[in-house]
Amino acid sequence: MPEPKLDREDHLESKNIFSGSIWSGISEHLDELRNRIIIGVSCFLVAMIVAFYFSPQLLKLLQRLAPNGSEFFQLKPGELLFASLHISVYSAVVFSMPLFFKQLESFVKPGLKDNEYKLLSPILSFSPYLFWLGIVFAYFMVAPPVINFLWGFNQDLIANSFSIQEFVNLVISLLTITGISFQLPVLVLSLGFCKIVTSKDLIKIWRYVVIGAFVIAAIITPTPDPLTMSILAAAILILYFASIVVLNFLCHPERSEGSLAE
Repeated sequence: MPEPKLDREDHLESKNIFSGSIWSGISEHLDELRNRIIIGVSCFLVAMIVAFYFSPQLLKLLQRLAPNGSEFFQLKPGELLFASLHISVYSAVVFSMPLFFKQLESFVKPGLKDNEYKLLSPILSFSPYLFWLGIVFAYFMVAPPVINFLWGFNQDLIANSFSIQEFVNLVISLLTITGISFQLPVLVLSLGFCKIVTSKDLIKIWRYVVIGAFVIAAIITPTPDPLTMSILAAAILILYFASIVVLNFLCHPERSEGSLAE
């Protein structure tokens, strides 16, 4: 009779050890996640403080997009303060993006295979810079004609003046939408790496992509000037076809078979 008792005790002891190891692993992951979040939030707060200090210069940078002779007003108490905070938070998010994605990459790296990490790492690394590229493109190519069009629409009927907060919201919206549209390569490469689509599939639908690019460009730039819309659509299409080239290079059939064999 004592022997079964020992077996039960051994079984309970092994079960406790197994449960303890699982909880230890979960606890380590949670601690690492907490540390990554602390690093990201700390970087964001520092960047926001610096951006708020330079908010007058950032605000003047946005005001350059307005037509000559434009006047800005504070229609509500504290509107300039909230506009400055909006610029500061947005700038902090934008400039902290590389660190955020780096922390995310470091957190998920232990759970990925080598070939999976080699595919995911470039996506996470280049995504923030594609967003920055979209913001720069919007600042010089998209925002000026859109603001000029909205400012000059039926100008003979009413006198135009800008609410500083509404102006900042408009400019940041244009920058953000264009930056998101420049994430198209990230979407294409992610779908390709997940084997949902291939480069041949993406080439087959190029006509629909061209139509979609012009539709998106028309929504972002609601101006009668076809040049601005065409420039934005062309930029989206260049990113799309460049993504196909990169996807075809990285996920070439021979390379894919070699990575699977590993």
